[in-house]
Amino acid sequence: GTFSPRQIFEIEANLASQEQSVVQAENNFRNAKLSLAQLLLIDDFESFDIAYEDFSVPFSDILTKTPKEILEKSLTFRNDIKLAETNISIAEKDIQISKSQLQPTVSSFYQWNTRISYLDNTPSFEDQFDLNKGQGYGLALNIPIFQGKQIRNNVERSKVNLDRLQNQYEQEKLNLENSINQAYNDLKGAIKLYEASNKTLESLKNAFEDASDRFLLGSVSSFDFIQSKQRYESSVSENIRAKFDYIFKLKVLEFYFGLPLSIPQSN
Repeated sequence: GTFSPRQIFEIEANLASQEQSVVQAENNFRNAKLSLAQLLLIDDFESFDIAYEDFSVPFSDILTKTPKEILEKSLTFRNDIKLAETNISIAEKDIQISKSQLQPTVSSFYQWNTRISYLDNTPSFEDQFDLNKGQGYGLALNIPIFQGKQIRNNVERSKVNLDRLQNQYEQEKLNLENSINQAYNDLKGAIKLYEASNKTLESLKNAFEDASDRFLLGSVSSFDFIQSKQRYESSVSENIRAKFDYIFKLKVLEFYFGLPLSIPQSN
């Protein structure tokens, strides 16, 4: 078909608008890459680049796990949980040590000495043990009467510290459970969003191809053609964003389950 001057102007205006969007997108990309390089502590920013790969959406066994199963596994290796458990064990030992100081203690001693003087002559080695020898031995009983109050206060302080650490441990587990539940729900939402995005992309792709054919035949206005093109391009961008959001949230949940980080395969 033939195009009127108005249609040509509309197409040229749309092209100029897209070129402006490209410039803005390139600027946003450079800023994002700079932020990533700084986060990774990379000094040579100019040589830092990103591989542009069309990653496929990986299948993961984590999708078959429940939040409870993920939590139970996570509790077995998380450093913050292990640290809290260790602190509780130390606090329990402190209480036992403090209580032991309330018990009487019995000790024994023995000593041996000689008071001989060797001014003029030195006796034989065997005689040195018999001449002027002295011995002493005994038992000592220590009852903490005057320090009992202080020791009991120490015991109570140790108990308070144990309660604090136990509460902290329960809070750590609760925080971990909340994080896992949030990550699980985020992943489920990302899956649904990605699936819906695929359907939207397919529909808008077909609509754009149809609009392109009819535009060339002159049965569709340039405005309708441009609108169809923009909706399709927007759906492509949203589909890419939805896919990588899905992959990222999948890796987050795998992290909580203790799975090693792996890069998805390229298409």
